[in-house]
Amino acid sequence: MKKLRHKIGLLLSILFIPIVASAISPRIDINSTNNTNIIYKIGAISPAPKELNVSLKNVYMKIEDILFLSKNLTKDINLTKDMNITKRDKFRNMDSNISKLLTQMDMLRKNNDDNVTDTNQKILINIEINNSIQKIKNLKSLVILYRDNNATDLNKSSQTLTPRIMMIKDMFGIKREYRINQNIMTNSVIVMEIKKTLNKLYDIKKSVDRLKDINNSITQIKYDALKQEFDMAMSHIDAIKSSIDNNFTDTNITKNNLKVEADKIKSSINDIKTQVDRYKENNDTSIATINKIQDSIDLVIEHLTNGNTKPIKEKIYIDVVKGRSVISANIDIHKLPSDIYAVWIVDKGNWYGYSPDTNVTKSIASKYRLINKTIPSYKATIVWAKNDTKIEILNKDTIPNVTQYYGKGYSIHGANNEDFTADSISCNDTNSSVTAMFKVKADKPSIYKANMKMDNNQTVETFNYVYNDEGYYVLCERK
Repeated sequence: MKKLRHKIGLLLSILFIPIVASAISPRIDINSTNNTNIIYKIGAISPAPKELNVSLKNVYMKIEDILFLSKNLTKDINLTKDMNITKRDKFRNMDSNISKLLTQMDMLRKNNDDNVTDTNQKILINIEINNSIQKIKNLKSLVILYRDNNATDLNKSSQTLTPRIMMIKDMFGIKREYRINQNIMTNSVIVMEIKKTLNKLYDIKKSVDRLKDINNSITQIKYDALKQEFDMAMSHIDAIKSSIDNNFTDTNITKNNLKVEADKIKSSINDIKTQVDRYKENNDTSIATINKIQDSIDLVIEHLTNGNTKPIKEKIYIDVVKGRSVISANIDIHKLPSDIYAVWIVDKGNWYGYSPDTNVTKSIASKYRLINKTIPSYKATIVWAKNDTKIEILNKDTIPNVTQYYGKGYSIHGANNEDFTADSISCNDTNSSVTAMFKVKADKPSIYKANMKMDNNQTVETFNYVYNDEGYYVLCERK
């Protein structure tokens, strides 16, 4: 009977230990990481494209399973007298999990190939995936070696395997930190307010996602509700600023400077709200629009966590007056305010137009070509404003290395972020000279006449300088 009990006990121990080891998840271990508090990455690519988050979560959780098994190699070894079987089963279970991890890596690679649209990023991700797979295969070889060596010291094995697994784990995720732009926050009160802001932003993302399923008759009502949610998110930023006043003690940055950083994030939220206003006007609930809103929210979320290492910069604007004007700047057409009726440029003799109003854009598209990318500062932009407004511009400090060509007849140009005198312009044709230059602001032209005196009764304003955010016409004629 004792022999029978011993055999049954031995059989149960052989079967039971691997099952227990695989059933106990590290996610209930008191020392484990909460996966909702992880920012997923792939090697040096952090954060990873959101299209890969589900695959990366599965990879990360499987690595945690393996890490749990490694850390617990020395536990429960007295369940049976046959120590070699226990050791072998422990390593066999770990090997099985590593094989599953490699399968998850193959799925991650396929997900990258199928869903990441940026070709360069896709290539870089595949390089990081291949590098990771090699490290995982090396780990597998070591586990198999330990499995086949019945004399392996479990304590020593754990000490060898655990750091390697943790290194692999670090390749796929980092613990979420709470930040205000680039400044890490550790004060519990400030962190609590940041978490409240994040929760509101996650709620807004859900509300935005529900726009896909509504009919046009209630689109504007839903957008108005969305704007109220953004107002609440901005009030949470105000609460963060109050908590800074009352609780912040770090000497590396002043309270006022930290609140300035918080205001930048608040301004980003307000920018999304402004975009929503435009979508509301156009009754736009297209998938592309919904994705744009959610991407913008994700960017704000990243600046409240460690998902984005780039600081939010102060925005740069140029003033635009009501009417038609000719300006120049690096202009992202998708950030044009609703007060802009339309913008136009000339490229290689062809007219291109764009409007924040989708109906106007459709009308432009029926007769002309559409602007589909950022307008560079060396191009003149003819802007038609319904009211005085501001246009956000990109990187005013960069001056593209472009040579303007002043051919025969009229040509139109941008100042390319530089100030210069009108008399510094010369025609490319040596047999021609500049007869006149023109600028336009609020429907009113101004003129520069080369080598000519203006009539005393001349009503048109004159100029001698072209400034860095202006556009100008040049008239070259035969001498």
